[in-house]
Amino acid sequence: MSDIHVKLNQVVTLLLISILLFLLIVFLLFTPIRLVIDSEEKKCQIAWWGLGSARVVATPGDLVVRTKALFWQKDFYPLHRDDEKEEKVKKSKIKKADRIKSWRKYFRRGRNIFKSFRIKRWLIDFDTDDFVLNSQLYPICCLLSGRRTPIRVNYKGEVKIIVEIENRLWRVLGAMLR
Repeated sequence: MSDIHVKLNQVVTLLLISILLFLLIVFLLFTPIRLVIDSEEKKCQIAWWGLGSARVVATPGDLVVRTKALFWQKDFYPLHRDDEKEEKVKKSKIKKADRIKSWRKYFRRGRNIFKSFRIKRWLIDFDTDDFVLNSQLYPICCLLSGRRTPIRVNYKGEVKIIVEIENRLWRVLGAMLR
């Protein structure tokens, strides 16, 4: 009898681990990845809900990328150059026909991935500091803007850009497989 209980416990444990792994994969596939650019709040951030984020912060004379992932945090300074020598990679000889086929394939895949993104919020409000140019741009902006994607010209000297783009991993994977 005890041998059956041990096997049953092993099966139940394996089943629970499988269910937890499946739920983790579903969570990763369906949680949103969001890019936010907001000039009013001076914010440029990409975040994967529940997992982590990266935020670009402009400090006087420098640029800092602050990353957070679960319980880990780190600041990167992209404008600081590392003195490490980069290894030169030799180009392999690829036939021209293969390069063209490869280019088309990657272009199509990139276009499909680009189409998988959803614009959640979009606002461009700008002033060129030239009344004549603003007046000429006004009808063009009215034609280009929609209800959900306003592009405005103002005469106040303000520049405001708010962009919020969202995607989910399942849409990116589906676009790559198409």
